[in-house]
Amino acid sequence: MVRIVKHKSEDPMWGDTPLLLYAQASTFTEMVFEMFSEKIPTKNECVLFDLLLKLSLDHGAGAPSAKATIAAAMRGDPMGSAVGDGIREINAVHGGATEGAMRLFEEIAEGKTNAGDAVANLIKERRRVPGFGHRLYKKDPRAELIMETIIRLGFPRKYPVIAREVETALTAHVPGKILPLNIDGAIGAALSTLGWKPEVSTAVFIAARSAGLAAHYLHNKA
Repeated sequence: MVRIVKHKSEDPMWGDTPLLLYAQASTFTEMVFEMFSEKIPTKNECVLFDLLLKLSLDHGAGAPSAKATIAAAMRGDPMGSAVGDGIREINAVHGGATEGAMRLFEEIAEGKTNAGDAVANLIKERRRVPGFGHRLYKKDPRAELIMETIIRLGFPRKYPVIAREVETALTAHVPGKILPLNIDGAIGAALSTLGWKPEVSTAVFIAARSAGLAAHYLHNKA
């Protein structure tokens, strides 16, 4: 499911290729894509995945993970510990909702349920619909850009359509409350389109957000 570096004698290896050679021929985005999927991305897959990483880098000092890292930085904790505090705040609500969104989209795609019934059941159980709603946005511009990019690059529209069906069902079931597709849901639609497994999705967010948390640490260190 994932690729990790192994050693052959004293040579670090990327699969069957020496890491030092592979690193010179590949971009960071390409290698992260392959690390998490064990697939070499096409040009368009790389463009889409690169966008997902960039949009996940940071979302300001108010994000739960950033708050934890900033607090640790101001206490004078070392960077590794402070960034770790931020990573621990990544959960099913913050940064980790993509996995739940992907599982929901896949159940709908496989015909196990439909958007209306799925939303109704989640509301009845007083559970969040993963990948929808945002504390700041009535329409998440990051999510909209991801959805537009999936279509612009010519990928199948199945998962974007399902995501919009869930969004429409939410509007119908929760009148008067705006719960738009958010970045977690849009990344879920994108990764499902790429054929990725839901359990890998949080790793994508962590890979990107770790850099943002390090930046917050440097900005706020005592």
